[in-house]
Amino acid sequence: MANFNLSGFVNEEVITSGLTAPIALTFLPDNRMLLIEKSGQVLIADPNSGQKSLYLNISNIVNSGQERGLLEIAIPPDFEPGSASGRNLIYLFYTRSSNTNRAVIASFEHNELSGGLSSRANANSETILWTDTDGYVSCCHYGGGLDFGPDGKIWLTSSDKFNTSNGGEGGPDDDWPLNLENTSGKIIRISRDGSIPDGTDGWPANPYINGTIAGPYPALAADGQPYEPHPSIWAYGLRNPFRASWDEEYGKFYIGEVGGNRNRSTDDVHVASLEQPGAFYGWNFYEGVNSALLYNPAKSPFNPAEFPQPDTDLADPSNGDYYSAPIFDIPHSSLTGGFVYRGDMFPEDFKGVYFYGNFEDGYIKFLDLNATGDQVEGVYDFKPSGDIPGDTPNIVFLEEGIDGALYYINYAANGGQVQRITFGGLSAPSIQSFSITDDQGAPDDQAGPAAPLNITYAATVADSDTPLGDLTYSINFGDGTPAATGSPNPATGEISVNHQYTAEGTYNATLSVSDGTLSTLAEPITVTVGSANSAPEFQSASSDIAFGDPGDQVTFTATVADADDPANTLTYTLDFGDGTPNSTGSPNNNGEIEVTHTYTSEGTYNAFFTISDGKAAPVSSNTIVIQIGISSQLPVTNGLVFQVEAFTKIGIDGTRVTEWIDQSGFNNSLQAAGNPQLIESATPSGQPAVALDGDGDYLFREQTPATDLQGLSSGNAPRTMFFVVDYENVTNREYAGLVYGKAADNQAFGLTLNGNKDNFTIQGWGRTNDRATDINGVVDPNSGQQRGFVSHAVVFDGTTFRHYVNGVEIASGNKTYNTVVEKLLIGQNLDGGETPMSVAGAFIYNRALNTNEFDAVENYIQQTFL
Repeated sequence: MANFNLSGFVNEEVITSGLTAPIALTFLPDNRMLLIEKSGQVLIADPNSGQKSLYLNISNIVNSGQERGLLEIAIPPDFEPGSASGRNLIYLFYTRSSNTNRAVIASFEHNELSGGLSSRANANSETILWTDTDGYVSCCHYGGGLDFGPDGKIWLTSSDKFNTSNGGEGGPDDDWPLNLENTSGKIIRISRDGSIPDGTDGWPANPYINGTIAGPYPALAADGQPYEPHPSIWAYGLRNPFRASWDEEYGKFYIGEVGGNRNRSTDDVHVASLEQPGAFYGWNFYEGVNSALLYNPAKSPFNPAEFPQPDTDLADPSNGDYYSAPIFDIPHSSLTGGFVYRGDMFPEDFKGVYFYGNFEDGYIKFLDLNATGDQVEGVYDFKPSGDIPGDTPNIVFLEEGIDGALYYINYAANGGQVQRITFGGLSAPSIQSFSITDDQGAPDDQAGPAAPLNITYAATVADSDTPLGDLTYSINFGDGTPAATGSPNPATGEISVNHQYTAEGTYNATLSVSDGTLSTLAEPITVTVGSANSAPEFQSASSDIAFGDPGDQVTFTATVADADDPANTLTYTLDFGDGTPNSTGSPNNNGEIEVTHTYTSEGTYNAFFTISDGKAAPVSSNTIVIQIGISSQLPVTNGLVFQVEAFTKIGIDGTRVTEWIDQSGFNNSLQAAGNPQLIESATPSGQPAVALDGDGDYLFREQTPATDLQGLSSGNAPRTMFFVVDYENVTNREYAGLVYGKAADNQAFGLTLNGNKDNFTIQGWGRTNDRATDINGVVDPNSGQQRGFVSHAVVFDGTTFRHYVNGVEIASGNKTYNTVVEKLLIGQNLDGGETPMSVAGAFIYNRALNTNEFDAVENYIQQTFL
């Protein structure tokens, strides 16, 4: 029996600042980390020093709203950094904003440059290898696991985009995970060049490459024609398989799947293999190791009787068994799939265990597996535990480093951290200081007007367990000359190396220090020799409208400048984001660009300019978002920090609401108190709503280490709120609605009624800080009838508030707030006390929406709810 003694394990901080929504990572063969941020940036980092630099930025082509974004990264096992090898590609999975408006797998070329943290990926080298069949139909479930299998192929788990008819989900009811013509909710398998594996290389072909569906499956699609399965699909029937990884020794692809929003739902760990083409994993009919039936027969277009029937073992297609049950489950929370440990750092007993995390419950655990890796023999705490204490919030990714440590990411939309767990601790050398001085002009400006330029690279290093004289250093000056090597001063740890740059150019000097086992890298220092070319830059880029109808003309404008070249010699490209040909040309003498374009179809389009001087790498502008027609999705997500809607992402037990899950990506999800009820067809448009009885029913989130409130504006910062609500008569004088802050004078903000007067109010806390109107929020004074559902909204720009009902301004004025973020509540006053209401949706932004944006969101609310 394995001895899982946790004594000797140490938790270490790797990167604790300077991150924004870190979501996945991987390692180059020399243990340099590639860390991706959801917005579209990739950082290259040294896990021993925590130093990092920008490796790739594709934010201009990434749709990062809500749960979309740059989501996964993979490095092939035969990766080589040199371009001559042809094996210097990195692979990304992301939701693309331009051209495709679909999720893609794409490759980019790695450029080693001076090595260390100077290496970069070439943004202009992108090759799109695979494109999702399905668009952005809901807020959520776009993530997946990306990895290379033992067959050398690219494997991806794709999520269902909330396209399921099950209760508590809320997206369209087409049940894409069951439909083999859609690539959502599937395991995808492609070759590195994007082609479909056909078996000619000795590895199995994809099961649907010839259009044939083996195993039980409906005979005809809704149009009466046979199904045409997508050839990139390897297996199907997954909900939100947010993370997945291969273990070659077991020969298994381990999938961590976040389960449904029913109280009986489970989060599951599935396994796939090269012996299971065409396997069915059960969603959206079944969940859990016991294959509990949870689908909605009144809404689903499919019948479970026509699919592989559930059992409790893995699929065995060669013997006619296509159903694959999970090997492990937990009650629904938010399981984060991990990896099977194969490193040399941890004690031998840990080889072959499967580590996984939990985003919502904040832990890392591991499964003891049998000899074939398909049965669980034990479940063990890892962190927190008696030997590895401490909070472990928002676990969004786990990975084994080249060094054998367990690395994990604590996600935060406005921050985040990378940490690791080692055995015995890692004591790498530390670089305490590093700098370059030169002999021309200011000595510390890393620049000289002419070649040759003489410089001195100076550094001071330290090590807690290795004599300084036993350390070695390497300085690559980035000019093609051999690296300078040696050992630091054995008494002081000082390094001083002289170098001469003999030709004009821009160079990156990088320092690496090693104790013989572990290396530490410094950030690259850029040295400019002579009059180096400067890249052009954008001073502005915008459009005259952000929202329009099909056939409307949109005018795009930009202003550019270049320190070296006349503006009219530059060339620009404008990608309209709708798949039509790009516009190209040159700015006028003043650097001004103006282009018109007509969008013919409804949709959300992400346009952007690039500008080039023909010498430096092209520079991209910010993304310009254009919404044509009324969106089925919330049309403005920039600055969105809280979004709940009663038709989606709502936890239920029967009809009782247990939680309301935030769709914004900031994880400000609400827990339920009392007995809130989900009422179907409650709003005028037929959407459901959460009914609060005013006597103990409310929804809440508090600022604690375990339940952080993220992104909400504090102090006097700008903000915008929308509240889709049916207020009822207040009899207990409470001010309840959609509020956040602290129960103290002027330290709150929200939309409520003013106690028993029932008038629409902006709450600031304390009567002198509230801004009540004389307009009744329960009874329409014109008709004398109950108002029913309304859109209650406020925009505050840091000086002026504007108060709205159903898009009509009812009051405005100046105000200074001092909001302190402690609680977020629906249905309860900040100091306790509830009032009755029914709520269909709520939206909070941490900025003031402009008129165009406000109207677009209001139109969405009217169309969706009212």
